[in-house]
Amino acid sequence: MISPLFFYKILIWCILDLANLVKGETMKEALFIYNPNSGQRIINEHLSWIVDYLSEREYLASIYATQSPKDASETIVELGNRFDEIIVGGGDGTLDEVIAAVSKLDIDLSLIHI
Repeated sequence: MISPLFFYKILIWCILDLANLVKGETMKEALFIYNPNSGQRIINEHLSWIVDYLSEREYLASIYATQSPKDASETIVELGNRFDEIIVGGGDGTLDEVIAAVSKLDIDLSLIHI
């Protein structure tokens, strides 16, 4: 059986490589916003891999762990326009917050959920 983490790694790789091909740019800025309490908390164990992965693909990554309900949406509204990509780690609630916040902004970016 394939582990969920392996699936996430492959999914991130495919999406980010496709985004680079489409945009043809280098050294983009990415915000990785995640809920450290989501699910089985497995993402906490793999943050260094995520940062490494993004760095290898010429992303300047900012990592933010949500601290409370609505923190993801408040962070996106305040900082979202600074980034080329927003990567979301967490459950449905975290993803819903980020989508709602991004829809309020007048920005064109890639949104990736893991």
